[in-house]
Amino acid sequence: MASNSRLLNFRFAIGLPGTRQSSVWQAWSHNSDVYVTQDKMGKVHKLSVHASAPYYFYGLTSEFAAEHTDGQRDLLKWRRGTVPAAGEKLAARVVWAVFPTDYLGPDSGRYHGVHWIPAAPKGTAVQIDMIVTRESRAAIEVSFVSNGRRLEEYALLPNGDAFAVVSSVMPDWENEDVLLRGGPDFANVAFRAADEKGADRSEILCMSPPPKDGDAMQFLELWGNHVPLDFPVPPNMKILTGGPGAVRSSKS
Repeated sequence: MASNSRLLNFRFAIGLPGTRQSSVWQAWSHNSDVYVTQDKMGKVHKLSVHASAPYYFYGLTSEFAAEHTDGQRDLLKWRRGTVPAAGEKLAARVVWAVFPTDYLGPDSGRYHGVHWIPAAPKGTAVQIDMIVTRESRAAIEVSFVSNGRRLEEYALLPNGDAFAVVSSVMPDWENEDVLLRGGPDFANVAFRAADEKGADRSEILCMSPPPKDGDAMQFLELWGNHVPLDFPVPPNMKILTGGPGAVRSSKS
């Protein structure tokens, strides 16, 4: 067991109390295994990084699967990247999450135990990287001095690896509004950088393309609102299709 190792239990959100903000994300550990989830969805699905397994797993929790899928848990499984040796100043990336400032959600009022990461300037986005590395905290912090990245969390695990959460601003981010097209039994949801007056942004869309072997799990979090089925779609709006479970209400 590595000396000075500790359990990881890191809850964070983009924004600040009383302002537009993301949902709360959590990364935690059990022994040298690490888990990542978004807000309340930890009771449904999570990303698992098992220290002894050559794969990353994104799937349902055992409790949810036992009740709803006859125990079938895996949604995605892909080969994890190799953790570079100490001194190479490299890491294996686990999660790459993007939080565009113009699509953040309303103030949740839930502040206890949350580490706040300031939102990026309007028109840009915060990028969060979650990595597994063998570099020390000091080595990582020194490497970030000149590139604008910030170490938000660092936990040394019992097996000698460290799990770190890193933030940076994506100055080249380009906003793209999205319409999730509805159907007879659920409404359209629009995710727009500029909402109509009074819109409450009660719906969350977290897009995650299937990763390739060696890649990180990617997430893009957008907040939006229900719109009528006859909503006039602007020519520059991206259209997606999905079922009732494609978005999650922040009020659920």
